[in-house]
Amino acid sequence: MNALETAKKMFDAWNSRDWDTIRSSLHVECLYTGPDGQQARGIEDCLKVGWISFATGFPDGRVELKASYNGGDVIVTEFTFKATHTGIWEGIAPTGKKVEVDLCNVMVFRDGKVFRERDYLDTLGLFGQLGIVQMPKL
Repeated sequence: MNALETAKKMFDAWNSRDWDTIRSSLHVECLYTGPDGQQARGIEDCLKVGWISFATGFPDGRVELKASYNGGDVIVTEFTFKATHTGIWEGIAPTGKKVEVDLCNVMVFRDGKVFRERDYLDTLGLFGQLGIVQMPKL
């Protein structure tokens, strides 16, 4: 399986909450960097911070792949995240609000597994949808 197929498999696994598939796709030395710049190292921390935390805060969440760019061992994906905030996420109590936000994910592969991963997300837009911040009127 090539890197792009593995990345797509991982997003499908997130939609079905198949943590074993994601875990088996992570390199033992993986490093995850979140939208806030915080980092997680190792399979279990990367799984927890990069994948499970969103599912905990947004149990009905789904990702829909919009575009992917294959650079061999570097895969860039753009996708839309749609969910309802009904669980605790990043210390934020459930708001019950629906969100829809676009994300960009960059994965670097080594030995056929995700070695480095970084998510880019419009956090301010997400917080605005959750009602946590007042969005400015432009």
